[in-house]
Amino acid sequence: MNDNSFASIFLKISGVAYLILMTDVLLTAFTAPVWLLVFLTPLNQSWLLLAIVAPLLAPAIGAAFVTFDSFVTDGSTAVVRAFVKGWGRLARRTLPIGAAASALGVVIGVDLAAVSGSSWGALTVPVFVTAGVLGVVTLFTSLAIMAVRADVGRLQAMKLGLVFGIRGGLWSLVSLGVLALFGWMVWHSPTLTLIAAPAPVLFVVWFDARRAVAGWLEQGSSLAQRQESAWAR
Repeated sequence: MNDNSFASIFLKISGVAYLILMTDVLLTAFTAPVWLLVFLTPLNQSWLLLAIVAPLLAPAIGAAFVTFDSFVTDGSTAVVRAFVKGWGRLARRTLPIGAAASALGVVIGVDLAAVSGSSWGALTVPVFVTAGVLGVVTLFTSLAIMAVRADVGRLQAMKLGLVFGIRGGLWSLVSLGVLALFGWMVWHSPTLTLIAAPAPVLFVVWFDARRAVAGWLEQGSSLAQRQESAWAR
């Protein structure tokens, strides 16, 4: 291996490390109220307050997706600029999505607590769990779409997120597994999880969501190129 190859490999590894570490820092900074509740209060007592501030996660996750896309597509290591710019572009559009997801989580959680142990539990629990899974898949897939396509509206992104999240079932299952592991880590060791896990977990989720919508994004890109060629003639 020559020196140029070694330097190239080192730069790629250091770029990935910087991407992960700095994205973790930015995610923590932009979602500080959520993490303060996780750290300072028992989750089984502060869940309502947590649901109120949870929508702050949506624009931060979207900004992380913008940062990942910029790094993978263009090789950009301007992590802070990409994140802040992405957050500013997505905040107003994604906060309502985060609020809807949080409200859905509260409704499902309260209903599950109400029917657990009752004769209706066996019939209703699968329905609530399915609704929760579809909500999570729709949330992350729609954020991945909005991170790439600034021209896609909120409602359209949610519809596309639901459709492509279901179609890309295997990718969605991988994301759900990673998110479940992340939730388990937060419950058992919030400090270690905050330091090490958010950016790697979101990178996997972003990659899975991008794979699920890859065909649609390519079609949109091809259409845009044809339109530009037509106008150029």
